[in-house]
Amino acid sequence: MKKAALNVLLITALYGLASSLVREHIHVDKIMTWNEAQQYCRLEYYDLSTLPTQDEIKLICRRRNSPLPKWTGLYTDTPNLPIPVWKWSTGENETLCTWAPGEPSNVQNKSCALAITKTGVCYTTPCSYNLSFCCMNVYEVVLVKQKKTWQNALDYCRQHYTDLVSLKADNWMKEAVKVTKAAQTAHVWTGLRFLSGQWFWAKGDDLVYQAWSTEGQLQCPATNHRCGALGQSEETWQPRDCEEELNFLCFRKLHQTSYINISVINTMNSKTLQF
Repeated sequence: MKKAALNVLLITALYGLASSLVREHIHVDKIMTWNEAQQYCRLEYYDLSTLPTQDEIKLICRRRNSPLPKWTGLYTDTPNLPIPVWKWSTGENETLCTWAPGEPSNVQNKSCALAITKTGVCYTTPCSYNLSFCCMNVYEVVLVKQKKTWQNALDYCRQHYTDLVSLKADNWMKEAVKVTKAAQTAHVWTGLRFLSGQWFWAKGDDLVYQAWSTEGQLQCPATNHRCGALGQSEETWQPRDCEEELNFLCFRKLHQTSYINISVINTMNSKTLQF
C-alpha cells in the first residue's frame, strides 16, 4: 500500500486530481501464523489490516462472531533494538497504538507480531501462534473535475476506473466529503440512482448507510430528479436532475502488484488520468 499510496499522491499533486484512500476490513475465519496470514491477505485481498486509529481497532474487534485475539498487520523487524520500531505490513510506521499495561514486553522472545483483543489495545505475541486475522481491501476515491450528466459520468467511471462511488459506510462518506471540497460544482454525482420505486447504488452495493439531506429520502422523487449527488457544503445526499452536468466521484480497487501506466487526457477544465 505504501508504494501505491505514494504513487497516487504524486500523480494527484502533478495533475490536479483530488483523491483519497478508503480501507475496508474483513475478518478471516481461518487460523494461521502471522506470516501465513500476511501471504493469504496479499493473495486474496490487499494486505493484513492497517488500523491506525482506535476507532478502527474497536470497530473491527467488536464485530459479531469475530474470534479474539486476532492478527493485524502490525509487526517489528527490529526486535533487538532497545526500542523496537513497530510498523504495519504495508510499510507505514505505527504511531497511535494503545499498548496494554506492561507492553510491548520482551519483544525478542515474543518475536515480531501483535494481536488485538476486544478492548482495542495492543499485545506482543509470537509470530508462530495460530490465530484468526483481519485483511483489508484498499480503494481510491477520485474526484473527476469534468462536468457530465449522471449517465455520462457513470460511463466515464466504468471506462477509466471501476464505477461511480458507493458511499456505503461512514468511512467512505468522510473521504468523499474531503475530496469533494475541490469540486468545481456545488454538487457531485455519486452512484445513487432511483428506479423501480427504490434508491440503489449503481455498483450493486447494499444501501444500508444513508446520509440524506433534511428533506429526507424521497420515496417517489420527481421524474427527472432520480440521480443522487453529494452536496459540497451540505455534506449530504440530494436527488438531482439526472441531466445536470456535474463533477463526479469515481472509485477503483487498488492492488499490491499494480503497475501504474499514466496517460493524460486533456479537457478544457481538467486533466484526468488513466491507470
